[in-house]
Amino acid sequence: MTIKELLQQETLRLKNNNVEFPHQAAEILLSTILKKDKVFLLTYPNKSISKQKEILFKKLIQKRITGWSVAVIIGYKYFYNLKFIVNKNVLVPRPETEIIVDEVLKQKDFDILIDLGTGSSCIITSIYKNLNKALQNKISFYGLDISNKALNISKKNSVLHKIKKINFVKSDLMEYFLKNKELLKDKNIIITANLPYLTLQQIKNSPSIHREPVLALESGPDGLKHYRRLFKELKKLSPLFQSCLIYCEIDGSQTKNFKSIVKKNYSQAKLRVIQDLSKNDRIISIQI
Repeated sequence: MTIKELLQQETLRLKNNNVEFPHQAAEILLSTILKKDKVFLLTYPNKSISKQKEILFKKLIQKRITGWSVAVIIGYKYFYNLKFIVNKNVLVPRPETEIIVDEVLKQKDFDILIDLGTGSSCIITSIYKNLNKALQNKISFYGLDISNKALNISKKNSVLHKIKKINFVKSDLMEYFLKNKELLKDKNIIITANLPYLTLQQIKNSPSIHREPVLALESGPDGLKHYRRLFKELKKLSPLFQSCLIYCEIDGSQTKNFKSIVKKNYSQAKLRVIQDLSKNDRIISIQI
């Protein structure tokens, strides 16, 4: 079977199984099997594929049909123009999360960067890689996650990008700093938090994320359980630090309730809502 015939056949199979972007998925997966880029597929559409590679390709297509993302199947995803290792134990990086990186890179006067629920470490790694040497040396970097399996991927990505300065720590939200308060004393802090913010019903209604770790997605009846805990914990720590700027990713339907949670703990906090390209509320910055 030729490249063209195989792509047509398997694209149709993906389409018939209601898989998003079937042709794109088929191209990426075939490129992975052949270890060639998309240009090769377009340049040599009549090149024959060996039976062994055809079988391997069809197995990957079947994984996609059963809900595995293309990124997890091929083992990596690009985020902020950087390549990140991903697997079933971490959330696949989304383009809208790049907004957090953009926002942090506008800030120049801070001492500590804390990335909560770091997962693949795409946020903190992208920030580090785009800072100048002086800021890289000045700032202390912490990637926190409750999952050891996720932290293993974080560390692999740190090695991939030749970064030694990020401290990856197992921690349930701010637990590590509640036990090591001296690290925050008199510091200007930035926290990035792409915490779980979906309900079980939202996960059920989104087939594209069924194979992603529930631990990184689900957060109680309204999707805000983790953020409630975060701001309660920060309230205990706030007498220590000079300032704290927090960037939180949310679902657009949660803006009102999220603001109420913040104001309940910090009545004087300055909040700013940042929309994604689809004009949905996506990131909220909180200055406390």
